[in-house]
Amino acid sequence: MKCKIVREAILRSFDAEEPGSLHETIRQHVETCLACRTEWKILNETREALEPHHRLGASPGFKERVMKATQQLNIREMSAASKARPVGRMMLAAAMAVLLILGGSFLAWHATKGNDQSAMTFKLLQQASAAMKGLSTMHIEALMRTSPTDNFERVELNHDPIRLDIWKEFSDPPKWRFEKAGRTVVMDGAKQTLLINTADAKYVSVGEETTGYVEWLMRLLEPEELLNLELELAQNQPGAKASMVELPNANGKKELVVTIEAKAEGQFPNDWLKNSSIQESDNRRVYRFDAETSRLLGLEVWVLTPQGPISVLKTESITFNEPIAPERFVAEIPADAIRFKEVQILQNNEAYAAMGPAEMVRAFIQSCSAGGWNEALKYTMQDAFTQEFMEHVQGMELLEVGEPFQAGVYGGWFVPYRARYRDGHEKQGRLAVRNDNAAKRYVWDGGDLY
Repeated sequence: MKCKIVREAILRSFDAEEPGSLHETIRQHVETCLACRTEWKILNETREALEPHHRLGASPGFKERVMKATQQLNIREMSAASKARPVGRMMLAAAMAVLLILGGSFLAWHATKGNDQSAMTFKLLQQASAAMKGLSTMHIEALMRTSPTDNFERVELNHDPIRLDIWKEFSDPPKWRFEKAGRTVVMDGAKQTLLINTADAKYVSVGEETTGYVEWLMRLLEPEELLNLELELAQNQPGAKASMVELPNANGKKELVVTIEAKAEGQFPNDWLKNSSIQESDNRRVYRFDAETSRLLGLEVWVLTPQGPISVLKTESITFNEPIAPERFVAEIPADAIRFKEVQILQNNEAYAAMGPAEMVRAFIQSCSAGGWNEALKYTMQDAFTQEFMEHVQGMELLEVGEPFQAGVYGGWFVPYRARYRDGHEKQGRLAVRNDNAAKRYVWDGGDLY
């Protein structure tokens, strides 16, 4: 069951005869979903806090302040959207009115008092902006320290920033596109297509709707959910911290500045992969949101190194509801592209599946050295090699295969190797291999042989 449906059901439950009671299917989802469980807990606590257990006297000017805050939240529009007994929506609006009265200092204080309180603040702010949603398109222009052809999550601290564009059409199903100089991923509503354009060749891979060609950056496709998503991650990740403050921008409009500091995720037996992505680095993420709509205004990410923070991702502009040409969500596949394919189960698959990471790398390099290209392809996800690749690796001498290790959040293995090429030069490198495929055999997933 989708969280959006559950959250609407949670809100309606406070208009029922027994406020806060949940249908069995909704209750089962809430018990297993942190975000929805937090939603229900917050609203339930808010309802209890607003119930008139005792008669309280209002402070001077309280009514006027509440009415002013109520008007700012368009409570009349929110109430009109509910049918009978609109207690839940009115309760939520009243809670938000109180938050607005208390002001930005309350928000900043709340965000530093602990993640549970931060979650409440963020959740209420987002719910108050629900009536203002209505996105049709989004375009993010950013600069990122990364290689043009490598994974979108790849960070290279010494690389000059390059242009990164993200487009999204909020249709059903949604369409989106990530693009940098040598790499593009297009989601056309039914499937994802990865296009890589290197100096030697073009590559293409066609996946399903949920294929993970883009990982960490995918969160930017849901600008209305970022507040909750980032706080949930900070709440669950050891050593992470979250803070928020409301500030006026240069135009006098209020912005929510949300700062997340997180530790590198994964395991690091050596320095391999450390600081190679946002997720695999100690990092600081600073988001700027419109205080009224919760829409994303900007983002900058720093990798925190012993020498000091290095900015690795910074948005230059974020525009909403501007027309995007339909062809933007169409992937043009070159006729001569090398295709990535699903790993096939071979006739003698058991022999290949029995190979460990080091054995597989040894067999792969030896096949390349001997010019046995059909055999070498069995250790890859490609349907062909480039001419440049074959000319370079044929005749190479494998000198050493090191001990495989795992690092970062990568699910496969890294295998060190040392080789001598026909021109006499030697190279040390690491090949990434993985076996999470139907054939359960290791295949080459990255790392250079030349």
